[in-house]
Amino acid sequence: MRQQETEYDFVTLWHVVRLLAGRNLEMRYRPSQTPGQLPWEKDWGRHWKAVDMCCSYLSSWPESQLKHWRRLVDSYLIDTALPPLSLTPTELLDIVCKEETNTFALYPKLTGPLYMIDQPVPRGDSYGLGLYPRAARFNHSCLPNVSHKPDEHGRMVYTAAREISAGEEALISYFDLTKFTTLEERQEHVQVHFRFTCDCARCTEESAEQNLLNIESLPFGNF
Repeated sequence: MRQQETEYDFVTLWHVVRLLAGRNLEMRYRPSQTPGQLPWEKDWGRHWKAVDMCCSYLSSWPESQLKHWRRLVDSYLIDTALPPLSLTPTELLDIVCKEETNTFALYPKLTGPLYMIDQPVPRGDSYGLGLYPRAARFNHSCLPNVSHKPDEHGRMVYTAAREISAGEEALISYFDLTKFTTLEERQEHVQVHFRFTCDCARCTEESAEQNLLNIESLPFGNF
């Protein structure tokens, strides 16, 4: 596959196959006794149920991208050599979309606010991937109040980056803010990779400032 597809496509399908392998094991080797349900499981779920609860935003992806993923599904996931998945091509496409939308790349340093504006510290190079269904419930902000970083066991740890008031939403950044610094760069990155338009406090303020500058630069002439 690596000789025919891009490295990105290879990594994406590698991650999807690992998710499906976990699903297959879970279906084949169900425990004889169901453990007591924890309070959070009703809303969050665990194991494959938690993955299945993730949003795919299928209708938000460009048709060209969906067509590309359908081809990958047909070429590499619909295979008689693979364990029976009992999933249709449409369901497999939905899983690919969930993987793309909810996966976290793992980095050696924090992803979060820019503590030092003059000397921002990049989070480093990605060394792995993980799908964290409960963590995927966080909304994004370009001015986050929560930072995140995987620990030595691959668990994603979230830490308040500042004091958070009661009732205030906890927000993370979906990407490295040191690499996408301007409003235009951040908006484009969020739209292309996460399929929404960011209207966080930072983007709203910078957009208003930019609009004001644009108005002031117009040649109104003398009245």
